[in-house]
Amino acid sequence: GRPSIGFDAGRIGVGIHKDSRMFQAVEFSRMKKYLDTCEEKPLVVVASDTWKRYEQIGGKFASGYAAASVYTTIAQELGANEAVYFSGVTEGRTSQFREGEWCDGSGEEFLFRVGNTFIILPPDNGRLGGTSLAPFQEFTARELGYDTEIAVVTLDDVRKRNIDAAFLIGNAVELSPVGKIWHYHGKPDRST
Repeated sequence: GRPSIGFDAGRIGVGIHKDSRMFQAVEFSRMKKYLDTCEEKPLVVVASDTWKRYEQIGGKFASGYAAASVYTTIAQELGANEAVYFSGVTEGRTSQFREGEWCDGSGEEFLFRVGNTFIILPPDNGRLGGTSLAPFQEFTARELGYDTEIAVVTLDDVRKRNIDAAFLIGNAVELSPVGKIWHYHGKPDRST
């Protein structure tokens, strides 16, 4: 269920009129999974140096969906399950920016594991901050006997095998292991 607050359709115009009635509701629907692999196997994700989040996100914005759907379509046309972003946020951070820093997926959060610790990316790197990650961090990881830590993870960390495992987690996604990351310089296509 998702809470929904809005205004009845009233007079035509820009903005909300004082005579517009407000409604509140909880909408229930059977959401389709963002990632439908049809098999019990690790995900293949596509990353590009040009796919970056450049600002800190304080909520879901409609403008973010257009690029995400284009990138996801490109990833799926290449035979992958999902597109993922790097961080491009350098200003106003408390965490230290590092080149090649992972951010999130088109509709999910990244989660990494090193030994007995799940690494959660810093909230100021441009990641969306999905509602599935917080309960995982606060409850699930502890119940399973894992520690959690907030830290920056980069492409080099993955390449140097400093990371034991990578996952995507989101509202309509279970904890999904990432098996392969296809990294591209520039726009991904079949010839590169």
